Amino acid sequence: MVHANSVSIEDMRGRLLTLDTVRERLARTEPLSEVEVTGGNIQVRLEPGWGGEDVGITDYTSAYLRLNTGDEFQLTKQAALEVGAHVGIPRPVQADSDPEIMARLVNWRLRERMNERQFKALAQDDRVLALTRGTITPFSNLALLDTMLAGIQRKYGEGEVLADYKFAHTMEHTGLRLIVPGYRRVITGTAVADDTWSVGLDFSNSLTGLKQLDIKGQLFRWWCTNGCTDVLHSAGGMSRRGATQVDALAWAAETVDEVLGGLEPMLDHVQGLTEQRVSGDVRDMMESLFADFSIPSRDRTRIIEAMAEDQEMTAYSVMQAVTMAANLDDLDDRDRQRLMRAGGGLAASHDQRCSLGRVHRVIQAQAEAE
Repeated sequence: MVHANSVSIEDMRGRLLTLDTVRERLARTEPLSEVEVTGGNIQVRLEPGWGGEDVGITDYTSAYLRLNTGDEFQLTKQAALEVGAHVGIPRPVQADSDPEIMARLVNWRLRERMNERQFKALAQDDRVLALTRGTITPFSNLALLDTMLAGIQRKYGEGEVLADYKFAHTMEHTGLRLIVPGYRRVITGTAVADDTWSVGLDFSNSLTGLKQLDIKGQLFRWWCTNGCTDVLHSAGGMSRRGATQVDALAWAAETVDEVLGGLEPMLDHVQGLTEQRVSGDVRDMMESLFADFSIPSRDRTRIIEAMAEDQEMTAYSVMQAVTMAANLDDLDDRDRQRLMRAGGGLAASHDQRCSLGRVHRVIQAQAEAE
């Protein structure tokens, strides 16, 4: 095969994020204090313009939460919308209604319908970033980052660690992919000269407990800065039921060691994709993959459009079409993770030496975890 393209790793490095940048963004939501409240002892106060289109979802706005002790907390737009959502008022309705009328409705529902229900406000000083269930313990992203870095050092020694620029962080969802540039492997037989890959970790957390804490192995392709997530050697997400911060850190340390141990064999699977020719209708081949990972229709169309229809198409080409779609700027990070894990599913299932039934069950389990 003719190598038509090449890439300088040093040129691509500038697109990635330093750990200092990652820590700075994560620190905006830490440390958090937990304020326990019930529906009957809080009220909201909304001022004009609090939910305007010019107010970002994570911005503090002119919305306030008042306890019956007299303490008052300023809310982010997200937290203000969460109060109304807890009492069954759709978020678009809240932001598009008269503030005084909406506050009366929210407060009436809090008093009449949710008097005994426990909430937890996640706050910094006199400001609330989000509301969540009273049973949720927020797991510190900064502490988990340190745990992952310690695991990377145990496996690969001291050295540089970078982060994929496709980094998402809100109170509801943190999606972070760490990359170890010092570990490199060239995948041969592709359309790229020196098609270099590195390894790392795919991390997902939710400070409000909407999803499980999850850590998987990540394979990073320097060409086009895409890659795939290892679903074959995954330990599965951590249940939050009754879990403490100490539990989360212990689980993370054990999981990092486990998933990093599977990355080099996973690169063998990626290499094997280059030798698997694709014949027939590629769309038929992709249907089960789309279904297993619940890929939305809009993303399915983008993937199909990215595929080169030629006689030299390989399973590697198909995987690249799937994972390159994950680079799109307008993609929600959870959809981005699904695409990368779908790419990993392709790599895991290509080799007939593997149990395809087992791989299929792994893929389905990962998809259901989303």
